[in-house]
Amino acid sequence: LSRMIAKRPNSAREQLIRHVEFAAEFGQVPNFDPYGRKMSFISYFMLDIIVPFITASALVFAFLCYLCYRLFKKLILGSSSRTDEQNAKKEQ
Repeated sequence: LSRMIAKRPNSAREQLIRHVEFAAEFGQVPNFDPYGRKMSFISYFMLDIIVPFITASALVFAFLCYLCYRLFKKLILGSSSRTDEQNAKKEQ
């Protein structure tokens, strides 16, 4: 590890030369390979977390819209039918 750190590239022109020498001497170093390359598309973009969250949010939103619709229907349309019934009783 100390030999790898000592041979680490530093300047612009020498950097290319040292990178090539480093690669020739040590080959592929697993520590320098990002783990994201080995992850699936779904895991990399966190779709396994985002999709269920969006689905649950959409279901909750749809349920709340349904409740608001039922409440609106009961308050507005239900009260108008009551007043019609009350008006009909008063006229008799």
